[in-house]
Amino acid sequence: MKMNSNLLIVCATLTLSFSLLAQDAKPAAPATPRVNPGERALNPNRPRPQTGKVIGIDKAASAITVGPMEGAPAATALTSNVVINIATNTMFLKAGKKITLDDLAVGDQVRFALRKTPEGKESAAFIVVGGTPVRPRATPATPAPNR
Repeated sequence: MKMNSNLLIVCATLTLSFSLLAQDAKPAAPATPRVNPGERALNPNRPRPQTGKVIGIDKAASAITVGPMEGAPAATALTSNVVINIATNTMFLKAGKKITLDDLAVGDQVRFALRKTPEGKESAAFIVVGGTPVRPRATPATPAPNR
């Protein structure tokens, strides 16, 4: 009988403890929905890479002007001139090495992406200088017949 009452006390204590813990527990955060890789491209806040040619540099205003470039891929080619603001955290790369705005020259081929700052202004997320311009593929020559 003593054992039954001890067991009853232990069960009551555990039940009370678990109910108090359940009241203090915070609800679980809602699960983050998974995004398919193809849907990521639809994110309007994601920087979109573009390709062009530097046609002007204004170091005082920390801005460059980029215009359309012949041979650029249609998906990233500019159709008109764009003034790009340079932020303090804009990353410049040339041949895989970091450079600065001072290293940029008129006529350079660039790939860049714009992002919105907290103030709502657009600035460059990155600028990659150089690279091989994309040219249309040549039709393969037909080999000479063997004799």
